[in-house]
Amino acid sequence: MTHRFNVGSFNVRNLVPPSSSKRYHFFYDADRKNCYWDEGDAENSYYQRKINWLARQLERMNCDIVCFQEVFDLSALEDVINASRYAGSVTLYLAGDPEFTETEYEGVPAKIYTQPRIALMVSNECKLVEVSTLETFPDIFDLSRTVKEKNGRQWQLELRENGEYMNLFNRPVLKARIKLPKRFSNMLGVAKNKSAKITLFSAHLKSKRPIYSWPDSREMNIYARDYLQEYALGQARALLLRAVESAALRSYALDELARNPQQPLLVVGDLNDGPRSITTDIAGGLSQPRIGLSGKKDRLSYTMLDDLSADMALYSSYHLQTRRTHRDVYFTHIYDGFHDSLDHVLVSSHFVPKWLRDGHGRDSIGKVGTLRVFNDHLLNSELDDLHSKKVGKFFHTRSDHGQLSVRIDWFERGQKNLPVE
Repeated sequence: MTHRFNVGSFNVRNLVPPSSSKRYHFFYDADRKNCYWDEGDAENSYYQRKINWLARQLERMNCDIVCFQEVFDLSALEDVINASRYAGSVTLYLAGDPEFTETEYEGVPAKIYTQPRIALMVSNECKLVEVSTLETFPDIFDLSRTVKEKNGRQWQLELRENGEYMNLFNRPVLKARIKLPKRFSNMLGVAKNKSAKITLFSAHLKSKRPIYSWPDSREMNIYARDYLQEYALGQARALLLRAVESAALRSYALDELARNPQQPLLVVGDLNDGPRSITTDIAGGLSQPRIGLSGKKDRLSYTMLDDLSADMALYSSYHLQTRRTHRDVYFTHIYDGFHDSLDHVLVSSHFVPKWLRDGHGRDSIGKVGTLRVFNDHLLNSELDDLHSKKVGKFFHTRSDHGQLSVRIDWFERGQKNLPVE
């Protein structure tokens, strides 16, 4: 018998507690009125509409495990859960403490939240065995070391923040080990009388928003030239940061796969680039390196390296889904009129047929089932609040991302009629 569990990714965009005439809760900036209340509004009306909408979307996703992005305070996410059918039946975890400054705005006490966080929801049918927040890059991760190519050219890249070598994620990564429900007690790849577990990394990588400063030029043509040049450099800086974060995330995943090769691993979240982008490729190891005889190390043959490389790669649920359908309507974000897919669920080879890995690596113990994307609200303003005149004032929507829900099928030990490898 095949047992199933669902994993989801949900960017809840700027989720902060409600504001009122007695206390403000802002995200990023008070002057732009980045909150869910303004003078003359009914108490909590905008906030409650957002909470109710998020709760309904969460119910539609129907997941056992959900990774959230842009949660500024766990209390706001608890409001979402309590407004849904998941109330009292899940465990929540926030990756890091809320970051905010206490101040006053127009004589009213206010909190200005400065850093969005990742959060995790796990059904109480499962068990959160271990969970941790990863703020720094792995110890073995060294971007700045000198690398020498075969042609003799040497390279050394340095990326600094406030004068220090960059070794921090822009937003901390969450790592969790999760025991699946009791029904997963006789599964392929799991020792007898042992519970099935998975390892999960959840990430929200650096966005494409450029990192730049305004030029000082006065003459308009020169100003335009300098501004556009600085903007291009800003895009390159953002890409570099996201690429480095992707490599650091990959390093954590590789270490886990090497230490616990029998345990399935997932990377879930807003990776802020498309399925075939270089940064998503780096984060998942989606394009495996070509290993020939020149890649042989010690007593490992290149064939063994090929197998290990396949086993340590991650595979995109998007690519696995599109192999089974002739119509691709997968997008999770729209910006400047362009549809894109920034949100991902990457799975280890445990859930990928061997033939999709060119025959390399382990036999699979399950498969990726249906991938669902809830993105109607990105196109229809009546389903969100994009039509509201107050969007400019409050600068929010209920979510500017589509939500992902991926079904994972795990085969039972001794199960007949398994998919052909």
